Amino acid sequence: MIEPIRKSVLCLVCFFVAYQGGSTEIEQVTGWLKSNAIPLKGVEETESLGDLKPLKQVLRGVRIVGLGEETHGTREFFQLKRRLVEFLVKEAGFTVFAMELSYAASLDINEYVLNGKGDRDKLLAKQGLWAWDTQEVSEVIEWLRQYNSSVPAGKKVKFAGFDLHNNNQAIERVSNYLTKVAPERLEDFNRVAQVFRSDDSGRQHIEYTIQVSPADKVQMLATLNELLGFLYLNEMRFTLQTSAAEFAQAFENANILAEFADTYRRPNSGAARDLYMAQNVKRRIDEEKPGTRVIVWAHNDHVGTHKGVLGSYLKSIYGPDYYALGFSFNQGAFQAREMAANVTIGALKEFTVEAAPEGSVEWHLNRTGIKNFIVDFRNTAKTEVIEQWLNTPRRMRSIGLGFFGDQKSFQRINLQQTYDGLVFIETTTRARPNPTGLRDAWNISEKARNN
Repeated sequence: MIEPIRKSVLCLVCFFVAYQGGSTEIEQVTGWLKSNAIPLKGVEETESLGDLKPLKQVLRGVRIVGLGEETHGTREFFQLKRRLVEFLVKEAGFTVFAMELSYAASLDINEYVLNGKGDRDKLLAKQGLWAWDTQEVSEVIEWLRQYNSSVPAGKKVKFAGFDLHNNNQAIERVSNYLTKVAPERLEDFNRVAQVFRSDDSGRQHIEYTIQVSPADKVQMLATLNELLGFLYLNEMRFTLQTSAAEFAQAFENANILAEFADTYRRPNSGAARDLYMAQNVKRRIDEEKPGTRVIVWAHNDHVGTHKGVLGSYLKSIYGPDYYALGFSFNQGAFQAREMAANVTIGALKEFTVEAAPEGSVEWHLNRTGIKNFIVDFRNTAKTEVIEQWLNTPRRMRSIGLGFFGDQKSFQRINLQQTYDGLVFIETTTRARPNPTGLRDAWNISEKARNN
């Protein structure tokens, strides 16, 4: 009788020790996060930049900063990014702002931020994606415009898009250029253009994937690649006939069309898209003088450095010169399109989620009791326990243009291999759509979702 009792007692002791050990690890992580957190006074632009000063040391030697977001529709993420952009520009000399939006549509936005040309709200609506057609993004663009109007040319911030979608303006620019230098090429190009054109609703890639046959996709790409070769071989002749700037713009727009055609002929279009977005960012950097510092604004899933995404390519090319800053939140609201089995992307609406579940990345960050903060992983001392925590895959939210529900929004990530640092916002609200924004429901078939 005594032996079974002794074994039971030993089991209870073992359980208690194991439980305490786990609890101790959690407490160590919480303590490390608290001691290394950079608390934020707030996220709005009315706050001074004093609380961001520690980032100057964190980002010392960094040339490219990726600013992520856990959703495409969170007001506080966009507001804090606005503050970070101001800090990086004023305090650290960043002069290129690159965003996950249409390369073609961004050229006119760049004219606005540099020279005040055009109507800001119309230009933002024309880029064709509701995620960026918000009050908060308008404020970022307006801040860039006001800043540029008050500084000399060498300090002005350029605006660039690096995504492949919404190419109506690219089609127009290439068509206009061919009319000038090689009208005999227009017929072949127009056959491609009529398939690529969309209603600027951001659905171009989905429509192309569904409606164009595999054989036609191959032919479209071949036609565009042949056009690129033709332009390349005739660069000097066409440059003399027009100008270097006109040729470069036409070539880049034709190149974006070819990237689009190659990406959306593939079963795994996401991987190709990230590779081409990284290529477009690199091309933009190469156009600037050596040492130019660049801000890259995109979803967490793109700025992260895990294999096969935009940030991983930037890390491979630039090494420690690239810093990936992910954004996360504990609870609150955001906007997204409703997703279900029979409607891939439905109406744009507000969603609210409760506090992040126990054990998730957000749950650990919330345990600090600090409402809003930034934590740097790259430059902070770590114990073995912390190293293990950072390198153990754990659940973290990832919400894109559509939302299936909070339980389906988590994916497992390795923090140390994905981000150099994280932003944490305790409670969030929905981004505020501009009146000009696209609000229609995308009633897209199941076939589209599988593509």
